[in-house]
Amino acid sequence: MRQLIIIALLFFCLNIAGAQTTILEKKVNLELKDQTLEQALKLLKQRYGFHFSYSNSQIQLDRKINISVKNQPLRSVLDQLLKDASIKYKVVGDHIVLSSDPTKQTEDLSGKRPVYPPVSRIQISTPPVASVTTVAPVREIKMEPIPVPQTDYKAERRRRNQEALKEVSDKVSDAARKVADKTTQAAKNIDKNLQKLTKDANIPPPSNIPLDGSVRVENAEGAGNDTLNTKDSVASANKKEEITQDSVMTKTDSTETDSEELEHRPFQISFVYPLSTNGAQGYKYVNKVSFNILSGYAGGLEGVEFGGIANLEKSYVKGVQFAGITNIVGGAVTGAQFAGITNIVKEPVEGVQFAGIANVTKGSVTKGGQFAGFINVSKGSVSSMQAAGFINVAQGDIHGAQAAGFANVIKGDARGPQIAGFTNVARNLHGAQIGGFLNVARKVHGVQIGFINIADSVDGVQIGFLNIAKHGYYRVEVWGSETMYANAAFKMGTRQLHSIFAVGYRSEGSKNYIAYGYGMGTEITASNRLALNLDLIAWQINEGSTWTDELNMLNQFRANMSFRVGRRTQIFAGPTFNVYVSRLYDAEKERYGIPLTPWKVYDETHGNTNVVMWPGFNVGIRF
Repeated sequence: MRQLIIIALLFFCLNIAGAQTTILEKKVNLELKDQTLEQALKLLKQRYGFHFSYSNSQIQLDRKINISVKNQPLRSVLDQLLKDASIKYKVVGDHIVLSSDPTKQTEDLSGKRPVYPPVSRIQISTPPVASVTTVAPVREIKMEPIPVPQTDYKAERRRRNQEALKEVSDKVSDAARKVADKTTQAAKNIDKNLQKLTKDANIPPPSNIPLDGSVRVENAEGAGNDTLNTKDSVASANKKEEITQDSVMTKTDSTETDSEELEHRPFQISFVYPLSTNGAQGYKYVNKVSFNILSGYAGGLEGVEFGGIANLEKSYVKGVQFAGITNIVGGAVTGAQFAGITNIVKEPVEGVQFAGIANVTKGSVTKGGQFAGFINVSKGSVSSMQAAGFINVAQGDIHGAQAAGFANVIKGDARGPQIAGFTNVARNLHGAQIGGFLNVARKVHGVQIGFINIADSVDGVQIGFLNIAKHGYYRVEVWGSETMYANAAFKMGTRQLHSIFAVGYRSEGSKNYIAYGYGMGTEITASNRLALNLDLIAWQINEGSTWTDELNMLNQFRANMSFRVGRRTQIFAGPTFNVYVSRLYDAEKERYGIPLTPWKVYDETHGNTNVVMWPGFNVGIRF
């Protein structure tokens, strides 16, 4: 029985020593200037979760504190805070108990002589006794402090117990240091392998975050500092403040905001938060290697992370994330993200994102790009590439390329190509828009290729069926030729390249022919009055007022010299070259095609197709 009691006492002592060592040896950072002891204790509780117990009547809480320490154990910090005070501390469970220490001398606020403990004795001097029944009056009273007894059995017992505990604690500390040394060496080996892995994958190493904790501290909302100014600032340290998007976008490096509060760890493994080696406070740690069987939640990542379902980082990522469903980061990402469904980042991405469905970031995207099976969204600028199966959206500028199965939409300027199956939209274009149906931009410095192209102004070309430029090229022409006696056309687009919508009329005996034409043209200016127009028009010639289903097409090339005769009027004339292809059968003449010209240089019928070529001439007026 006696042996069991000794073993239990020894186990209890080891637990107390371990708890004291764990709490008092935890590294902290603290910088205070002209603040009270009460404010310092509250700040340590808020920032690191330490619990202090004390009596307000015994502890002088309003004494001023000036201290600046970084990465120091709590024991050293408490010694500095309480070095000039009659206060002692000890660890009881998970609390640090502060109490008055009468053995220390304390100076009062006025800087006078030390105040001794209020224990005294009274020494009375009296004259000799005159008789048995007579007591002389008190002549003199002196008060002197009683010295501390030389022998205090209780204090001696406490001292011996403390020495025994210290001996046990030293042994435990030695064992802990050996384990820490081995862990540190293992972490260094993992770090070397990780750097080699990121180098082989062409991922930038995490070099912007100092590991010594010597960076600016911000509060949980990202807008604070590391110096406590007033008592109110301590009370409101956790108060939620509204942060505008502009303030978020102007951060120089979002990873600096919580770096002093985050502790770096070489490895962590979790089943699902909070069932992990980092526990419920996983958001306070930055991991180098992280394995999440289902999902995990951490303060940051500077290495590689794998998640069966999800990876969640409160602050930032510098490295690579792989997730079966989603990666979510509350800060910036430098590196790469791979997700089966979606990647979501609150701040800029400097790297590459791959997702089965969507990539979304509230910041900018640089160096790598966004690649998604369905949609990419960036609320900032993109200095790389966006490629999506359906749509790409950017609220800022694009300095790169966009490729989407359906649409590319940019609220800013596009510097590079936009390629979409249906439509491309940008504010100003410096490059090319290639859309299956519609391209829209305000100012175009380049080319638009689509069925419909729309712009305010174009310094380049628009290639499409309908080209609209608000400040572009608009002309109306009326002319006659040997083929169609009366013709009219409307030209729109740019001077370099414009669309032509034309209609023509021809009467041949009792038959009337109406032709509808579409083509492209360009104008080469020789002087203020002279210009050369080159047009290529394809006409479908219809007999009567109905549409002729059979092929009956006249392909015409026109080269006209124009002369300006007024501010908005030109006359023009020039040669044409015509290629007529017809499968329209003329029963009266028993041949394919209709006679359009009295002369020709080629006239052949192959099967049911008649081909005729001849040179021609036209003259007209342009408005």
